[in-house]
Amino acid sequence: MLRLGDEFHHNRAQLVCSQIGGVPQALDGRWSVERLQRTFLRLVKEGRVDVASLVSHVLPVADAAQAYELLDERPGEALQMVLAF
Repeated sequence: MLRLGDEFHHNRAQLVCSQIGGVPQALDGRWSVERLQRTFLRLVKEGRVDVASLVSHVLPVADAAQAYELLDERPGEALQMVLAF
């Protein structure tokens, strides 16, 4: 957990984040969704983004109902879910 009042301001923590599905309006002159996606995929390929740590559950597609149940009833337990085909 990042304590914005303590860590962020006192220790000058730097947050680097992205929403791969869209570009903030303030950046749309320099960034496009395509550039954002290419940059993210390049960082993954270079090993600079650990996507495996973002996946909390991998379930067979046959268990999709259980996955949705978990997301509905206990969303705090699921960061990212992958259905394996």
